Amino acid sequence: MSQRAPRVDIRPQPPAVEGGELVWRSRAVLDDVERELWFARPAADVPAEGAERRALADAHLLGWLMHAMRAGLPVHVHGPVSARLLRGLEEWQEAWALWRPEVYRAVTITADEVVEPAGPGPSDVVVAFSGGVDASFTVHRHLTGAAGRRTVPLRTALMVHGFDVPLDRPDDFERAVHRAGLLLAGTGLRLTTLRTNVRDHTVDWEDEHGLALAATLGLLADEHGVGLIASSGSYDELEVPWGSSVIIDHHLSGALEIRNDSSGLGRVAKIDALARWEAATRHVRVCWKQVGAGANCGACPKCLRTHVTFLLAGAPALEAFPEIDPRRVARVRMGGWIEWELWRLATVEIRRRGLRDPWARAAVRAVRRNRLLLPAESAVRPLVRGLRARRAARSAI
Repeated sequence: MSQRAPRVDIRPQPPAVEGGELVWRSRAVLDDVERELWFARPAADVPAEGAERRALADAHLLGWLMHAMRAGLPVHVHGPVSARLLRGLEEWQEAWALWRPEVYRAVTITADEVVEPAGPGPSDVVVAFSGGVDASFTVHRHLTGAAGRRTVPLRTALMVHGFDVPLDRPDDFERAVHRAGLLLAGTGLRLTTLRTNVRDHTVDWEDEHGLALAATLGLLADEHGVGLIASSGSYDELEVPWGSSVIIDHHLSGALEIRNDSSGLGRVAKIDALARWEAATRHVRVCWKQVGAGANCGACPKCLRTHVTFLLAGAPALEAFPEIDPRRVARVRMGGWIEWELWRLATVEIRRRGLRDPWARAAVRAVRRNRLLLPAESAVRPLVRGLRARRAARSAI
């Protein structure tokens, strides 16, 4: 008998209540080892209706897909997958195969059942929410109607444990949720949570985080028709390739329509708007150094850049950060050309607005000093990408 050609078989299990959570599990064989992917929500947060939407295997397909693309192996899902997602993933894969051909190949995806939508779904909207600038601005623009004709009825903000806060730090996640709750207080939005080990299975989070966001949002399709992913880059500052962007996020729509939000505005414009929202100036959380600890460290490059941008926006009070130290700003070490460009855009506004505060002058000096380091870093960047590609190839199935 001829042996069947190798493929990645994704085997979802029926959702089950475990310890007060509704848990979705699936298994796949990677590197000759069977591994498990799971997503879990508090059972009390999941409505009884809509079981047929929750039974779709869309989230599991998104969670395993890039492993198959690294190995160039076809995928079969032993369960139902939405037709819209399968159509979108054909285009989505073509983008990544062009962006990083040394790592990814477009693969064929089949499923036991392909499900067409029965009709229009709910009109309510869920937004992926971390408590940072981008997600907070997306919430603000839709609640205030600043999105114009694009304004949608936000109902839920989703925070995911296992993304920026590791699963082994539950107390840190609880503090992050508490801070997000303070920011959203009075908005009418429901704040809900989800846990997942999807990041444990990723090789390159920069490439894969968009898939993870779409997968977790899609698990709320029984209550919502649209899921928003806040843009991390505007049209004039997009990084390609990057895991989530206005270019590709909509191709991840399944039972839930996925939209990338606010790419028409840069970071300075977003913070200009948030500076007038008192809750954001008190509770926005951007820190990676002190992630989940319930506060911003005020000393890392991201904290300093965000703080400087809030100050140039004229925020009357800024409780979200410790008092700024101009000496720290002047000595900041920017991690690369993207980080430097974000700082540069802030200093363009500093000059345009004629700001002469100590922190403003320090920011201008920091941009000049770091610019001298950029040529070397730009030359090294492709080499780093190549090393990551080779590492990913070794980790393939």
